[in-house]
Amino acid sequence: MTPDIKNDFSGIPSMAGFLYQILYYLKTLLSLKPDEEVSLELYDDVALESSEAITYFQLKHTTSGISKNLTKRDSDLWKTLYIWVKIIQSKGTLEEQKKWISKSKFVLVTSKKTETNELVNLIQQYISTDNNDGNWTKIEKFISEQANKKKISKKELEDCDQNNGKEDQITKVSFYADVLDKFELKRELITTTEVITQDVKGIYKEISDILRYGNHIQESRIHSLIEVLLGRLETSFKDTILKGNPSRYSGKSFDEYFGPIFRRFLRQKFVTMPLKVTDPDKYLSSTFIKQLSDIGDHAVQEPKIVSTITQRLSFENDYNISKQDISLDEQQTFEQDIHLNWENHFEYYNGSISDLTSEQDIKKSAKDILYQIRNSKVNFVGEPLSNESVYGCYYYFSDGEHPTIGWRSDWKDKYNGEDFRKKWTID
Repeated sequence: MTPDIKNDFSGIPSMAGFLYQILYYLKTLLSLKPDEEVSLELYDDVALESSEAITYFQLKHTTSGISKNLTKRDSDLWKTLYIWVKIIQSKGTLEEQKKWISKSKFVLVTSKKTETNELVNLIQQYISTDNNDGNWTKIEKFISEQANKKKISKKELEDCDQNNGKEDQITKVSFYADVLDKFELKRELITTTEVITQDVKGIYKEISDILRYGNHIQESRIHSLIEVLLGRLETSFKDTILKGNPSRYSGKSFDEYFGPIFRRFLRQKFVTMPLKVTDPDKYLSSTFIKQLSDIGDHAVQEPKIVSTITQRLSFENDYNISKQDISLDEQQTFEQDIHLNWENHFEYYNGSISDLTSEQDIKKSAKDILYQIRNSKVNFVGEPLSNESVYGCYYYFSDGEHPTIGWRSDWKDKYNGEDFRKKWTID
């Protein structure tokens, strides 16, 4: 594949935009009050509704990140205002539209910088001066200028959307501005409009702060919790978004659907995380796979080997996270119990092994140990581990350059020596 060939039909920008939207949706859900409802793709990209008002969020993301500027003729801004005008006009008579606007708020959330955007600055100045008439005149004049600017200079053309604009894009911006300019209630709309700059990193940090300081989730678990919440949210889309329906949650329904996840992360010492192994082949040379392979265990045969590798990696991931929240003494006690349980089974089944024992009997004893180990009850600081975690736990301690447990009677010599540490692959 030639690395410098660009896919002009790439879906990456739209995918990035949808991920941005989901992340902002999750942030809004986490801030829900009991009498509020949040929706995705119902009234707008995201909407926050209460008995008193509704806030419309238009979300605009660029794959160039926050380094990009929202220029004065950026279509993200003008098209958003155009969409809101159309929403308002659909609400009936002029008086009905006025009444509806009085209970609405409009927010554009963009990953672009807005500090130098003339319209954004004029709106902020207008609102901060209690809707001063003089500042409103400046806004009207600016909107009218953009609506009437059918022909623009080469410099302005290059400025439009940071070199991503086309001539027809300029015409569209003028059209959007013209619709706004002629809108009778544009002052009411502008009065309730806000533009926020926030990139993915900023949204993620806000989510983290809500979980840490609002929900009292331990800091070491926040990233894991966000991954679980996003996964659960995306799973729910199969019954909503993928069927062409909006996603929506009230404070009550969000607690019913997501509450158990929060309570698990707050209560449990050992929290399991979903993990998908996308490239199992690179783990086939692992010590624990070799140990299982050398006794002919079914766990390294197709199609079980992928789940075996997943169990091993999942336990390591979960253990590294969970042990941050326990004391060193608790960690040492847990590992001592693991090794003591293994040692008891190892000595019982390998007690009669000698130099005269056949390879077949050595493998049988090793399998007996492994079978008993897999059926052991393992507690992590007083909490029982699932069967999957128990399997992964013993695979974890039987892995590495110097494993601390094994199944064959000769495992120490077989898997800790220099010869073994040379590269090998499973047949």
